[in-house]
Amino acid sequence: MWKWAMLSGLVLVAALGGCQSMSTRQTGMVGDDADTTARVKAAIATTNVSGIDVATHNGTVYLTGTTKDLSAEMQVLDAAQKAAPGHRIFSFMAPMH
Repeated sequence: MWKWAMLSGLVLVAALGGCQSMSTRQTGMVGDDADTTARVKAAIATTNVSGIDVATHNGTVYLTGTTKDLSAEMQVLDAAQKAAPGHRIFSFMAPMH
């Protein structure tokens, strides 16, 4: 019987320790995502292209909006890649026709 109680206690400790690590990591990710979004927005502001929304989720950057042409879209992508090296960047931008 004592072996069962000891095993249950170890499982409980391991489970609680895992939860603490997970919540810490998630909190860190949220801060990292907010920092990444801010850096990318600042970089895009230097391109003089407006109307682009930036969101970052779990380290992946999402760009949405419209640009006046393909050249402006490429400027935004270049700025985002320089501001967030090593991050995946998905563009849902579309040049106006």
